[in-house]
Amino acid sequence: MRKIHDQNKSVQAKLSDLRFEHMLAVRAVLTPEQRNKMYQLKQDRKEKFKTRRGKMRDRMNDQE
Repeated sequence: MRKIHDQNKSVQAKLSDLRFEHMLAVRAVLTPEQRNKMYQLKQDRKEKFKTRRGKMRDRMNDQE
């Protein structure tokens, strides 16, 4: 079980590194205005997710 856990941690670390490298590559080609727009879109998406998750949590609590 420990071996599988260690493998999982290794894969997650590699995935995190790939995400970071991808983010740097994207940022390298965007203008400052485009970076600001991308940041705003990410923030909007994060807020929408929180709202949706909150509604789902409310529904689950109502069923109890």
